[in-house]
Amino acid sequence: MALDFIIEEYIKSTEAEKNNIDNYPGADLSLGPEYSKNAIKYNLIALHENIIDPIRNAFPPYTNSANKDIWITSGYRSKDVNSLPKIKGVKGSQHMFGYAVDIISIKHQSSLLFNWCYQNLPAWNQMIWEYPEKGDWSTGSTKPSWLHISYKEGENNKTTSLATTREDLHEMVENEFSTRKGNYTHGIKLADQNLI
Repeated sequence: MALDFIIEEYIKSTEAEKNNIDNYPGADLSLGPEYSKNAIKYNLIALHENIIDPIRNAFPPYTNSANKDIWITSGYRSKDVNSLPKIKGVKGSQHMFGYAVDIISIKHQSSLLFNWCYQNLPAWNQMIWEYPEKGDWSTGSTKPSWLHISYKEGENNKTTSLATTREDLHEMVENEFSTRKGNYTHGIKLADQNLI
């Protein structure tokens, strides 16, 4: 197990606290064994070791204190947290199983984070460059663009997507392998910040 893995970092949820909802792994055990505390913690540790640890090593300082560059804005979500109006999580979200995190960089653009992961991580399940039109923390946005990334042992087929409300951005990332569904263009390649 990663020595720097702290489960609280993955389960902290302001919305859960506001709504007095249990957001600890195992809260949804009645839905099946895949929702057990042990199963979710196992998935979170794998996510940490294979995704967060390499990213934080590449974007220092690597620390769990307040001066770290890479922040987890959403990790594990119980079913009730995932269904909150402010969360708008999809049904069966990877977050509910401990497979996925949403992250931001304090110092770098979300496009750079996406591109580094695309070019350097050996395995991931899903990676989404989320709403780059929101701007980045480094450029003053208080509700910035983020990167959704997941890891599922044995199912890491490296899917990539762009989520945006801007039609011109969808058009600019289209390629011969991409497909479009609503606000998502799937099968994108590198994220180009110059398009924003």
